[in-house]
Amino acid sequence: MITLSSVNPLLQRHPRLPLLLLMALPLVAHAQFEYAITNNAITITGYTGQGGAVTIPAFVNRLPVTAIGDSAFAWSDSLTSVTIPDSVTSIGDEAFQECMGLTNVTLGIGVASIGNMAFEWCGSLQSILVPVQNSFYSSVDGVLFDQAQTTLLQFPPGQSGNYTIPNGVANIGTDAFYDCFDLRSVTIPGSVTTIQDEAFYDCMGLSIVCFQGNPPGLGTAVFGDDTYLTVYYLPTTSGWGTNFGGCPTVLAQLNYITNNGTLTITGGTIPPGGMTIPGTINGLAVTSIAERAFNFDESLTSLTISNGVTSIGDGAFDYCVSLTNVTIPGSVTNIGDYAFGDCFSLANFTVPAANSVYSSVGGNLFNKNQTALIQYAYGQTAGSYAIPNGVTTIEDGAFEDDYTLTNILIPNSVTTIGDYAFAYCSSLLAITVAPANAAYSDVGGVLFDKKQTTLIQYPEGLLGGYTIPTGVTTIATNAFSDCNLTSVAIPGSVTALEDDAFFGCYWLTNVVIANGLNSLGESVFQYCWNLTSLTLPNSVTTIGNYALADNSLGSLTVGSGVSSLGAYALANNSDLTNIYCLGNVPSFDPTAISGDNLSRITVYYLPGTTGWSRLAAYGLRVAPWYLPSPLILINGPGFGVQTNAFCFTISWATNASVVVEACTNLGASGWQPVQTNTLTGGSVWFSDPQWMHYQNRFYRLVSAP
Repeated sequence: MITLSSVNPLLQRHPRLPLLLLMALPLVAHAQFEYAITNNAITITGYTGQGGAVTIPAFVNRLPVTAIGDSAFAWSDSLTSVTIPDSVTSIGDEAFQECMGLTNVTLGIGVASIGNMAFEWCGSLQSILVPVQNSFYSSVDGVLFDQAQTTLLQFPPGQSGNYTIPNGVANIGTDAFYDCFDLRSVTIPGSVTTIQDEAFYDCMGLSIVCFQGNPPGLGTAVFGDDTYLTVYYLPTTSGWGTNFGGCPTVLAQLNYITNNGTLTITGGTIPPGGMTIPGTINGLAVTSIAERAFNFDESLTSLTISNGVTSIGDGAFDYCVSLTNVTIPGSVTNIGDYAFGDCFSLANFTVPAANSVYSSVGGNLFNKNQTALIQYAYGQTAGSYAIPNGVTTIEDGAFEDDYTLTNILIPNSVTTIGDYAFAYCSSLLAITVAPANAAYSDVGGVLFDKKQTTLIQYPEGLLGGYTIPTGVTTIATNAFSDCNLTSVAIPGSVTALEDDAFFGCYWLTNVVIANGLNSLGESVFQYCWNLTSLTLPNSVTTIGNYALADNSLGSLTVGSGVSSLGAYALANNSDLTNIYCLGNVPSFDPTAISGDNLSRITVYYLPGTTGWSRLAAYGLRVAPWYLPSPLILINGPGFGVQTNAFCFTISWATNASVVVEACTNLGASGWQPVQTNTLTGGSVWFSDPQWMHYQNRFYRLVSAP
C-alpha cells in the first residue's frame, strides 16, 4: 500500500477541526456510492446506482477517493464500464466480482494495489486499460500486466479465441485466466518460468496450451480439473513428460517425407497461432508443402514460409478459417489450385519483390507482372473491389466463397475469367464491367460475355425473381449457384444449362423453361429444396447426372424429346409422387430414380409411347396418362415419312374416335377429313398414302361427332 504524505486541504483550511475527523467515520452514502471515511480519505464500499458507464469521482465532499473496498461493486450486473480516478491507490479483493455486464475498466495513474480476484466472473470484460504514467501496472491489448510486463496479472474473461502471451513475460499470476470460458488456446513463450495457483482454473473452452520453452514451475490446480486440455511442446525443448499439470502432453512437430535429399512437408501436429515453415529440418532443405497438408486447420492464424520452399500444393491450406496473414518467400514458383481457398479471415498476402513468379498488391495475390489475379484475400473488409487495370486473367476461384464483397469492378483489360471465379459470394450484388471491355459485359450487374449470349455469373446477393434476356443461348457452369432467387424464366433462345447452373438455389420455387432448351447439365437444379414442380419442354433431350436430385419435387412433367436420363438424376426427391412423360421411355441409369419413396411414385405415359413396362423392374408404378384432347406423338420411329405414306401415332383415350383432317394452306379454311380412327388402348397409328400428291400437307385432330 502507498501511504499518502500530503496534508488534506480540509485540515489546512480548518486546523482546529475536532480530532474526530482523523478517525474512521461510519458508512455514509453519496449519490450512487456508499463510502467510509478513514484518515480524511474516502473508501468506496458499495454501489447503488443504475449502472451503465460509471466514472468514480476523485473527491466526495472535498475528501479524496483513495480506495475501492472489498466487494464494493460486486454483483452489479448493470455496470458496463468503469473509470477509476487517479486519486485511487488500491482496489480491494473481489471489488468487481461477478459484474456480468462490465466490458471495460480504465485504471487511474495512482492505482498501486489490486486485490485478489478483483475482476472474477466478469464474463463480458474485454479490456483493462492502464495509463502509461502508472508506476505499478500496464496493459497490452486490454490485458493487465505489472509495469515491467514480466507478470501477466489478469486476462479479461470476456475475450475469446486464441491468445499469445508476449515474449518477456516470466510469471503468470494467480487466477490470471480464471473463468475465461471462451478462450480456446494460449501460446506461452519460453520466457515464462512460473505459473501460479489456479491460473487457468475453470477455462471451460480452453483446449490447447502451447509451450515454446521448457516446463515452467507450477502452482496448485493451475489447470483445475480441465479434462479437455492438451499441452503442446516444441521439439527444441526438454524436460517434458507424458503429463503436465494433470493434462496430456503432445510433441508439436511437422511431418515430412524425403525425396532425393529434400523434404516435403505433409502436415503435422502443430499448436494454434502462427506457424513458420522452416527452410531446413535436420540439415535437409524443405522444398515443398504437399497437397492438403494443413487443410481444415482452424487454429492456424498466421503463416510464414521460409526461403527455399518452391512449391505449395493444391489445397495445402484450404479452409484454414482463422488464417489472417501469409508470407510467401522469393523462392516459391508454384502455388497449387485452392492452396488458400476458403481462408475467410485471410486479409493479406505478402510476397517479396525478389519472387520471380508471384507478387502481391493491396494484400491480394497476383502473378509477377500483375496480369493475373490469383487470389483475392477474403478477410479484407472493403465492400467494393476494383480489379487493377492491366489484369488480363482472373484465375479459377479467385473470389470464390468471399462473403464481404458487394461489388466487383472489371476493367477493360480482362480477357479471361476462370471457372468459379465469383462463385458463392453471398453478399455480391453487382459485377460491373468497363464498357470498353472487348470480352465481357454486364446487364444490371449480371455478368455476360461481350455478345451477351452466355450468362456467366448472377450475383448471389440479389433477391427475388429474374428473367433471362432473350438472345442468351448458354447458362454457364455455376452461374446461379447458391443464389437467393425465388423464380427464374428461361427463354427459348437458351439451348444449354451447364453443370451446377442453379445448384443450391434453396429459395427457388418457380422455374419456367421455354421450348428450345436441349440439355440439363450435371447437378443443374440439385439441392433446390423449395422447388416443388417442374415442366421440361419437348426440346430437352438430355438430363444429366444429379440434375434434379435432392429437391422437394412433388411432380415432374418430362417433354417428348428426352432420350437420356443420367445417374441419380431424380434421386432423393422424397415428396415426388407423379412423373408425367410425353415421349417414349428414355435410356436411363438404374440409379436415375432412386430413394426411399419409390413405392409412392407413379410414372404416367401417353398411350402409344413405348418401353414403359421396363420401369416395373425398378419398383416403379406405371400408368397410362389420358390427356383431355387428342395428341399427335411427334417423337419415335413411327413419326414422319414411311414407305409410300406419311405416318404418326395418335394418343388420347381408349375407345375414343378421332378424325384426322388435312389442308394445304394454313391460312385458308380448307380442312378436309382424311380418316376417322378409333383408339384401341388409347392410341392408333395413322397412315396417309396421299401425302405425296401435295406440295404441302398439314394435319390436325378433331374428336369424332
